[in-house]
Amino acid sequence: MSIMNNIYLTGMMGSGKSAVAKLLTERLKRTIVDVDALIVQHEGKSINDIFSKNGETYFRDIEKKILEKVVEQKNSIVATGGGIILAKENRDRMKHDGVVVYLKTSVDTLCKRLTRAKDRPLLQGQSLQKKIDDLLKQRSKFYEEADYTIDTTDKTPQKVVEKIVALLANKEEVKDR
Repeated sequence: MSIMNNIYLTGMMGSGKSAVAKLLTERLKRTIVDVDALIVQHEGKSINDIFSKNGETYFRDIEKKILEKVVEQKNSIVATGGGIILAKENRDRMKHDGVVVYLKTSVDTLCKRLTRAKDRPLLQGQSLQKKIDDLLKQRSKFYEEADYTIDTTDKTPQKVVEKIVALLANKEEVKDR
């Protein structure tokens, strides 16, 4: 596989972006970039604290600025935050810079994976299933703009990595012809 631009993993919280990014990085010998971790590092406080003290709009602005810096790096696997796709500018930037892979996951599976999540500010309050369902309805159309969609519902992170590698290999074959 030739050196290409960044691979952006998008999807809801709990879809496996971080786990898949780690394995994909090892497999493709690339650098891993975790947008949420960069935000925490930049702000010096947790995402929960950012949301509670500064609000979601502030968080999204920081997220956009961090993404601007991330696209300058090349040959990286980028695990994005679940809401990064809300801004058209972010979606356009990722698509222009590299390959966007949407890790699609059923609401039931997301609920199982996130049942104990206390560090997810957007999940606080109402029932977990209702909140995830609402977020997914709001975001699905944006996630679907990805170059590739992989259903992670019944797949291990390793199986998802295999699928991504196969998709990218096919893309390279098409490009080389």
